[in-house]
Amino acid sequence: MISDGGPPENPEAETASAQRKPRRTLALVAIVVVLLAIIAGSIWAATRSPSGATVATHATPTATATKASTPHVVYQSDWSHGVDGWKLPAGAKISDGHLVLDSSGSMEVEIPYVPKTRNYTIDMDFQVVYAPAGSHFGLTARNAAGEREYLSQMECTPMHQGAWNPALGGCAGAVTVYAKGGTYPSGLFTSDYVIHGGPQTLALELKGDTVTFCPVNDCLVPVSGKPMDTAPHLIIDDRAVKLVVTRVTITEFS
Repeated sequence: MISDGGPPENPEAETASAQRKPRRTLALVAIVVVLLAIIAGSIWAATRSPSGATVATHATPTATATKASTPHVVYQSDWSHGVDGWKLPAGAKISDGHLVLDSSGSMEVEIPYVPKTRNYTIDMDFQVVYAPAGSHFGLTARNAAGEREYLSQMECTPMHQGAWNPALGGCAGAVTVYAKGGTYPSGLFTSDYVIHGGPQTLALELKGDTVTFCPVNDCLVPVSGKPMDTAPHLIIDDRAVKLVVTRVTITEFS
């Protein structure tokens, strides 16, 4: 019989029970530690490569769109130190860093660059100093056989001679644009036109087999002809026009 507050009847049994409780707690802790060590080892092994290096995670690459080809300058004249590779016929010379064409007859001055595509633009900065009636100038291309591929020409033949003084510079008359094998109206275009004196720019664009001529930033009706040959000879064409060319630039595009 146990009285309130009295000692237990079997103190040795109670002491043994109290000693077993900490042992069971320590066993549970040991099991948990072992399990954690096993889990940690598994994670470590999963993140190692066969060589022992840590495996890095990489983002999945995404496809990027290919940039469209943009126009790029492939040739620009530089006469600051001489002819710069140009072969000049009689009547043509380099003066003060400019190409000067001054002849009473016809001449063709080849640009020392061969396009690598049939998509390009030729820009020519120039000034007409003198252009008598019946003269002309412009840009043209010939194939290896010497046949004309296209033509853009300013014809200085005004209808009313008295209204035009050639000594003042400029070219009053007509413009002609022609594409290989072309006929009027799709492959040949002519129109009245006036090129004034002073510095200005002509631009010719070839896109495939279509020629667009832009005298003084005013583009004319495009003309198209037969397929153009590759590797054409690009030429400045001049007949009796005193012309000062300050720059020639060729730009290719897709």
